[in-house]
Amino acid sequence: MIRRLSIRMAPITNRAADYAPVTPGCCNVCRTCTMNNLVGLALGGLTVAALGVSRFARRIVSPAA
Repeated sequence: MIRRLSIRMAPITNRAADYAPVTPGCCNVCRTCTMNNLVGLALGGLTVAALGVSRFARRIVSPAA
């Protein structure tokens, strides 16, 4: 019985999704999202800076061949 009911309800639920109001998942205005984005950008910047410093230090420290 449940299987038959779910088969009959499938077209109705698909049409209901078409008429539902569309809202974005995230608008990037809330404090939590903004802080997560800022922390992510800061960590990415620090990672790139650390990588650059380590490459520069390897060039200076390694003996010239």
